Amino acid sequence: MTRKILALGLLSALVLTGCEKKEAGDASPEHTAYTQTLNARLASLDAQMDSLKAQGEMAGDTLKDRIHEDLEKLKEQRERAKEKLGELGSASADKWDDAKSGAVSALDSLDASFDRARARMH
Repeated sequence: MTRKILALGLLSALVLTGCEKKEAGDASPEHTAYTQTLNARLASLDAQMDSLKAQGEMAGDTLKDRIHEDLEKLKEQRERAKEKLGELGSASADKWDDAKSGAVSALDSLDASFDRARARMH
C-alpha cells in the first residue's frame, strides 16, 4: 500500500515537472513538491531499514550477520541517495532534469537493494 501511495505521489509530481521552468535558484512549486515526495520516499525507506534492523536484533546469529551486512550496504546507498536529493534541492532550472534522474535512480537502487535484503531473510 505504501508503494502505491508513493507511486501515485511520484506520478503526479512527474506530471507537474513538465510545467514551466523558472530562473536558476528560484524553485518552482512543482519542483518543491517533487523534492518533498522523494524525501518522503527516503523517509519511508529509513523506517523500513529500522524495521529490518529490529528484526536482525531478534534473529539467530547467522541471519543477524547477514542482516548486518545488508544494512551496512543499505546505509551506504542511503547516503548516496541523500546526496542526490541534496543536489536536486539545489539544482538550477537548467540542471533540474539531470538532478531529478540522479535522485530517482539512487532511490530506485536503494529500494531494490532493500527488497533483496528483505528476501534474504526468508
